[in-house]
Amino acid sequence: MVHNLDEKTKTLLSMLCGYNQEARYSFTPSRYMAKDTNGVPFIPEALWPRFTLRPYTVEEKALRRRQMIDAALDIHKVKADDVVSLIDTVLVSWENVITPDGDVLEKKPGAIGRLADMVIADLLEKADEISGLTVADRLGFGY
Repeated sequence: MVHNLDEKTKTLLSMLCGYNQEARYSFTPSRYMAKDTNGVPFIPEALWPRFTLRPYTVEEKALRRRQMIDAALDIHKVKADDVVSLIDTVLVSWENVITPDGDVLEKKPGAIGRLADMVIADLLEKADEISGLTVADRLGFGY
């Protein structure tokens, strides 16, 4: 039996259960969904990007955990390019990524570098979450 799960339930289950390496998670960073006091989105929903991520492999998860521990010990030990490269490998696709000039940014090698740092940080956090990394891991206390 297959259950249709919403994103919140999928995320909660991914942290409690093992994860499926073949799974794909569609994600829009919450910063794109900000609304004014009347509940109207600042950015129209039709312009919200959708990113599709996969969980880390066992090797990628070990690398990410090592990056977290190194960052907790000495932030200068972790190179931003290494983190961005890891995210680029788990970022399967994206849709509707629009630059401030109005151009649609296509997903191709190296294009992730054109995303804003805060969007890359959101993608990193989501990849950590769907891969089952815990808060302790994120703080550098993981095993």
